[in-house]
This record gives sequence, structure tokens and C-alpha cells, in this order.
Amino acid sequence: MSKVMLHLVKHELFQLLVSLQILQDKRWKTILMSCLYSAVIVACMFYCGGSAFGLYWLGSPESIMPIYINSVFLIVLMTTLMKAGHQLYGASDIKMLMSFPVSLKMILMTKCSTIFLINWLIAFVFLVSGSFVLGLYHGQWHIFFMSMICCPFLVLIPMSIGIICSSWIFSISSKFKNTTLMTIVLLCGFMFLMPSLINVLSSESQIIEIAGNISSTVQLSPFTFLAEGSLNGNVSFLMIFIVVSIALFWMVFQWISHHYLKVLSSIENQTESTYSFRSLRSASIMKALIIKEFRHYFSSSLYVSNTLIGLILGIVLVVMAYMIPMDELIMMMELPVSLEKITLIFPAIFAMVCSMCCTSACALSLEGKGLWLIQSLPVYERDIKISKIWMNLMLNLPIVIVGSFLIVIRFQLTGLNCILGLCFPVLVNVFSAINGMLGNVLFQNYKWTNEVQVIKQGLSVLIGIFIPMIVSVVMIVLLIVTDQMWVHLFMLILILLVCVIEWHIIQRKPIEG
Repeated sequence: MSKVMLHLVKHELFQLLVSLQILQDKRWKTILMSCLYSAVIVACMFYCGGSAFGLYWLGSPESIMPIYINSVFLIVLMTTLMKAGHQLYGASDIKMLMSFPVSLKMILMTKCSTIFLINWLIAFVFLVSGSFVLGLYHGQWHIFFMSMICCPFLVLIPMSIGIICSSWIFSISSKFKNTTLMTIVLLCGFMFLMPSLINVLSSESQIIEIAGNISSTVQLSPFTFLAEGSLNGNVSFLMIFIVVSIALFWMVFQWISHHYLKVLSSIENQTESTYSFRSLRSASIMKALIIKEFRHYFSSSLYVSNTLIGLILGIVLVVMAYMIPMDELIMMMELPVSLEKITLIFPAIFAMVCSMCCTSACALSLEGKGLWLIQSLPVYERDIKISKIWMNLMLNLPIVIVGSFLIVIRFQLTGLNCILGLCFPVLVNVFSAINGMLGNVLFQNYKWTNEVQVIKQGLSVLIGIFIPMIVSVVMIVLLIVTDQMWVHLFMLILILLVCVIEWHIIQRKPIEG
């Protein structure tokens, strides 16, 4: 039985490596992609380590571990919530796996193993960086070793919560006629609740309470035992935390295995609509392709929930700008700059958040085995790529333009500052759509068995999301360090030039099935 379990886990890992474009047809490409991902992980560790050193330098070493534990909890919870349901119920290889002579619990355990490995990597990056800084500069090496022991178990609690919430969402939505629409509504509802949870867990008073006097916090919280054990080296508290984490995950796993077939059969037997011929309408090629993209987009709850989160956060930022007084808003941003620069930085932050809605980064790969359908159409490949970019822009630009105008009015920007506040968010989101398509064209993947592999795990998605974020961060740094407006305008011209260059590359690269 253990050999069968091992083979199933190897199958899941193989699918994960394929989706990440690590396994290539040539050995040098595999080595190159492995080095690229390793460099990204090392860069994230240096970033987390630098943040931990900043807290140590500010005289708050005791707040490092509570902050990082809360960060891991929130990130793992969000990742699991967005991925677990589709990983468990939306994989196209479920029927194939269930035809094997293995138990249902073993199949579910292999599906959960992929979620666990990704979440463990997130926890590893945070905890290793923070605990290493404490050991190196504060001499508390016991925190480092305790963190390494507890790292795999830290992800079990938020992972269990995310799995139970995702399963609950799919269980409810499977009872409705339009399953996809109901799943989208419930997932978006959870996304609107996440900012409130972040505000509760990341508040300064909460961190000080956990870091300064752990014994006075809520005794029923498992993270109390983890913080006590890691900070003070209390092995018994760590054992309690490990036992509670394993017990919670095991109870959630038993609940899922008990209701899995019922939910899966409800989803499989659900008929969203009855097809009947009503009318025949004509449209231009581009309009027809764009309508097709929107229908494809709203037919996948995972596609919608993982891309709309950027626009939802952007709306939340605009609402915060109007509801929170100016002085409190400046204190929340915690940037040692003048009020005038804060008013310029806010549109850049808004642009960075909205650019996370990058549908073009996976729109091409999502065609999957149906790629031959669009290739057989009497249209140019260029039109297909343009339609996917336009769909991304039609999602982003209305919210970005309206939000930019509201921010400019709120902060009373005038002259060149007004032009910068309006143009930069729009230009960054145009760059995000084109850059996402470039990443998808360079790293095409049509052999996926689960849409999670291209929507959440594809290399093109990382390129489409992180490069516009880096551009926005560079602009924020320029706004902080210099008052020269020509530098800021030069940044806009540079982004526009990069968009033109990337578009020429997209036109030259063919769609390869």
C-alpha cells in the first residue's frame, strides 16, 4: 500500500513540475528553469530576512516570529482557499485515479500532498528567514531549530481551514443550477472578508500582545503554544501545537473523505443550461473572439476568483481613501515621507494592486486540448492574441480609470502630478496585459490535466503578475527618493517603449500546440 501511495505522490509531483515548466524536452532547459525557480526562492528568503533584520534594527526582535507566523497563516489560508476546491473537485484526472485499485482516502491524500508542499515552501521561506536573523544577531538559535521542526505543522491549521471552506463552497454551489456562478459569488465573498481578517491579525496591538506577554493571550489558540515554544524553547508547548495541528487536519480529512463522493457526483451531474437555438447574430471577427474569451472566463470559477482579487483589493483601496481621514491614512502607510509624496505614492500602489488581475498570462494555455479549435478558425493568430489582451483590458481599465480619477480628486492632485496619477495606473495595467501575453506565448502549456496548473502554478502567471509589481515598486522608490518630475515622466515613456517591444515579440512568436 505504501508503494502505491508513493507512486500516486510521484504522479502529483510530476504534474506539478510540468505545470511549472521545470521539466523540459532538453536537459539544459530543465536545469535553467530549476535555477530560475531556485533564484526566486532565494530572493524571497533574502527579502523576508531583510524585513526581519529591519524589525531587529528598530528594536523589536520579539515581534519577528509573531508577525511571520501571522503572515504564513494568512498566505497559506488564501492560497488553500483559492486552490484546494479545484484541486480536489475540478481535476480532470480524478476519474482516472478512481479507476485504480486504491482507496478513496489514498487518492485524497495524494491530492492534499501537492497543496501541502506548496504551503510548506511558503512557511519555510518565512520562518527560516526570520529565525535565522534572530539566531545570527540575537543569539537565539533555539528559535531557528524549533522553527524548522514546526514548519511542516504550521501550515496544517490554515490549510485545514482553507480546505474545509473550499469544500463547503463547492458543496453549496453544487446544489444550484448554475454551479460556476454560485462558486464565483461565494469565493468573492470570502475575498471581501479577507481584508478584515488581515486587519485583525496584523494590528499592532495584537503583535505587541503576542510578543510581549504570550501567557495573557487566548489560551485556546494553537499559535499561542507555537509562539511560546519557539520564543522560550518550551518543548512541551511545541508538542501540544503539533498534536493539535495533526488532529485538526485529520478530522478535516475524515470529513472530506466522507462527503467527497456526494459533492463530486453533484458537480458531475449538474447541468448548467439546456442548449436550444434561438437566434443567429453576426459580429466582426474581433468582437466574436472577445465575446468567446468572456464566456470562457466566466465559465471557470477558479479563473475568475484568482484574477478578480486584484480588482477587489483596488476597490478596497479607493474606499479606504475616502472613508479614512488623511492623517490616519498616512499613519497606516507608515512611510517616512511628506504628505505630497504620499499623495503620489497612493496611485502607484493602486496601480500595482490592480495589475494583479492578469488574465492574459494564462488565457492561451487554458485552451488546452481544444487549441486545435481556435487554430482551425479562419482568423490570424495575431487576432487571437489581441482578443485575449483586450479581454484583460476590458476587465481592468474601467475600474482603473474610475479609481484613478477618484484618487486624484481625493488627494487634490493638480498639474503634472494629476497627469502622473491618471496615466501611471492605466499604463501599468496595459503593460500587465501585454506582459502577461508575452509570458504565455514564451511558456505555453497545453498538456495540463487541471486548470489549477496554468492559472496558479504556471511560469507565465508568475511573469505576468510579478514584473508589473516590480515596475510599480520601482516607481514608488523613484517617487520617494526624487522630486524631479522628468524622472517620473521618463518612467512612463520607458514603460510605453517596453510595451511596444513586447508586442513585436508576441507577434513574431507563433502559437505552438
